[in-house]
Amino acid sequence: MKNIVNLYYLEIDSINKEKIISSLLLTSDELSYLKSIKIEKVYNEKLLSTYLKRYYIKDYFLSEYNKPLSNNIFFNISHSDNLIVLATSKYYEIGVDVERIKYVDDKVKRRVSDAYEYDELSNDSSFIKFWTAKESLVKAKGTGFIKDIKKINAYPFDGIKEYMSEKYYSHILKIDDYIISITLKTDNDFKIIKKKISSI
Repeated sequence: MKNIVNLYYLEIDSINKEKIISSLLLTSDELSYLKSIKIEKVYNEKLLSTYLKRYYIKDYFLSEYNKPLSNNIFFNISHSDNLIVLATSKYYEIGVDVERIKYVDDKVKRRVSDAYEYDELSNDSSFIKFWTAKESLVKAKGTGFIKDIKKINAYPFDGIKEYMSEKYYSHILKIDDYIISITLKTDNDFKIIKKKISSI
């Protein structure tokens, strides 16, 4: 199968911040922006996200919807708690979302799930699958949630789906206690190659 998605993933608390800053990969503007972040968790996420994009993607820019894009490769990035993921595709626009499996309040479930989806929610893990499937789909589209989230079809988790008159293909996988959804803007199946980054 020629259609390959590379999925790089890394535990955020394993990073060496000094090594990243001294790597010379980050621009002066990026370093200046990072210095303005006062919350350590947000700082670590932004630092690592920027580093991964510079290391694996090299040059990128922001779309009108603030989605990072490159002229050389399609990519998307997401993080949750202590895990950050970067997914790349050579041929198709891509969206990725990661969420840790944890308790979700019933009010939240009802707010983002239609009646059928809500009936299918047997536990928090099933809700996380719905959420990441919707999130990766709109990220592949590149617009964010411009439609009512309840009207965004999460099904199938693995297979072809349609969104705003376009075809997409999705896969969901689990790494430790995290659910990851990857969606490509194509009706072709794809293979995921997982690449754990042990440290930076």
